[in-house]
Amino acid sequence: MSLHKRRATWVRLLIGRRSPWAQFPIGQRFQMLSTIGRCRLNRDQERNESFSKGLLQGSTVNQRIHVLSAARARDMKDYMFNCCFLPPPPPGEVEVEPSSRRRGNMAAAPPKKPFLIFFDFDETIVDESSDDVVVQAAPGQQLPGWLKDTYQPGHYNEYMQRVLAYMAEKGVTEQAIRTVIEKIPASPGILALFQYLRTRPQDFEIVLVSDANMFFIETWLRRMGARQLFLKIFTNPASFNEDGRLLLGPYHAHVCPRCPENMCKQVIVRDYLARRTQERGHPFQRVFYVGDGANDFCPSLILGPRDTAFARQDYPMHKLIVEKMTTQPDDFKAIMVPWASGEDVVARLKKVVAER
Repeated sequence: MSLHKRRATWVRLLIGRRSPWAQFPIGQRFQMLSTIGRCRLNRDQERNESFSKGLLQGSTVNQRIHVLSAARARDMKDYMFNCCFLPPPPPGEVEVEPSSRRRGNMAAAPPKKPFLIFFDFDETIVDESSDDVVVQAAPGQQLPGWLKDTYQPGHYNEYMQRVLAYMAEKGVTEQAIRTVIEKIPASPGILALFQYLRTRPQDFEIVLVSDANMFFIETWLRRMGARQLFLKIFTNPASFNEDGRLLLGPYHAHVCPRCPENMCKQVIVRDYLARRTQERGHPFQRVFYVGDGANDFCPSLILGPRDTAFARQDYPMHKLIVEKMTTQPDDFKAIMVPWASGEDVVARLKKVVAER
């Protein structure tokens, strides 16, 4: 392969719109490229290939790129995606942004993002409830009546623990659950909203708060290539044990009378805002919350007059806010914007960014 073609290959990986790395920020792509170089270096050393240890240990990233571009195509694919692909951090942990590129001895601190946006998951990001969809993996795609009868209001997390235990006893596999979750359709316009947020990484810190569970959420987001958008995910823990059973737990305990016993989103949002304000040294200019359900109404009550509650039109969150604004207008301070499509959210965010 000519030098020109080799360089073109790496340029496509770094900045091409169809690149398999397109979902990552450009800074992270350079980090991934550097990691590939280091990994190839280790393999070359182990196999005693023609490149000496001394030559590559002190090499620059560009030099490593030249070495990598001479590798066979099948080796490159193996190195990039089976060995060197950088997985996201463990569930619920903060993803570290790429460090600034240094010029000489100076390193500019990354700019602090002025806006914070929270997302719900069920019937907000996805157009159905993931807890309802998972039943499609059960025998006959339904649950027995005796199991349905065990549900008690405010104890839905405990009910889903019993549902998942029943499915495991009936031999429902991890792959079967993963398959039905991956097929959940996105809510109208949500993928367009995600695409807009990808173009504004300097403006928005993005967090997900959901009463679903970590396995369902990460399965769907990874399938859609959207996991990297979210700095943090707050949700109920869930993972498979050695027996193939999906174990579900509560997120936390609280005393809020409006919310189910396993999660109060207002507590999560309030604590996150306080912590991030302390870490940043100042608050966000504006906070946005995108949701649909009754448990999304609770966190909207602590938003300020410059903040926006995006409530899915005619869903419980929207109806509760309208009722609150009608009967107790002083108790709801945020701007309420109904949405039927993620495009409605995009239009509002564009206006806010333009006015900043």
